[in-house]
Amino acid sequence: MITIILDSIQINTPDDLYAQLDSFLHFPGYFGYNLDALSDILSEIGEPMTLSITDAPTLERTLGASFYHRFLQVFRNNNISINI
Repeated sequence: MITIILDSIQINTPDDLYAQLDSFLHFPGYFGYNLDALSDILSEIGEPMTLSITDAPTLERTLGASFYHRFLQVFRNNNISINI
């Protein structure tokens, strides 16, 4: 089981978000640092996963509601449980 815990206080940009995700998922060198690339990587992982976000409202404000909700949808589309 992979458990990803995102620390909202450390995330100020989408690049910061991808950097935190990379520390858990170890993206390959060709990773595209966008939501489509994230979805591709998540679909290739063959074990259960959980995403937890500390202070989700802060992350939503920081990244913008549209990006934040699209980000969560990527995890939902890959049947990954989300704790916020």
